[in-house]
Amino acid sequence: MVNDEPLGNYLKHHTLKTKASFEHTELDIDARLWNFWTAADYLPNHGLDPESNDIYLTHNAWDVRNFVALKTLDAIWRELKAVYDSCN
Repeated sequence: MVNDEPLGNYLKHHTLKTKASFEHTELDIDARLWNFWTAADYLPNHGLDPESNDIYLTHNAWDVRNFVALKTLDAIWRELKAVYDSCN
């Protein structure tokens, strides 16, 4: 089966499905997950390089990815430290 849908529409549809899956999973396991697509949503073309034949991130999207990853690791570290401190 051939998909005639332009790549942008295809990615937008699957991005929305991915966001919904993340939100559902977060509720199921009562934990926050790192959702890069939500963080990159405000970027032009959702952070995807429109000049690429494949799916690649733009430089701005990489910056957002790195920043959000560091914020996520910091939040995890703070939570674990709080638990550790409360046990001692």
